[in-house]
Amino acid sequence: MKSLERTAYNLAAKLGPGQELSMKSFKKDRVVTVSRLGSGYSIKEAGFIKEEYSVNAEELKKKIGSIIDIEFPRSHEVLVSVSRSKESPG
Repeated sequence: MKSLERTAYNLAAKLGPGQELSMKSFKKDRVVTVSRLGSGYSIKEAGFIKEEYSVNAEELKKKIGSIIDIEFPRSHEVLVSVSRSKESPG
């Protein structure tokens, strides 16, 4: 799963305003969403754990790694996408 962590972190670090990164299990029963908030990030975890975190750029990589270990421990297929945030205007 190290490649998923690397891919998710690289995509999240490049997010612009109004964009979000989504990671979903194959069955779509577990979803992790990363959104850009100014200089920080908002992470919404909806799977085994339902929680929302606010992290800065330095904490992002470690937090993504720990969430992936919890939510996708044995997943061979994780759908990763970048889209316009539902909360953003326009």
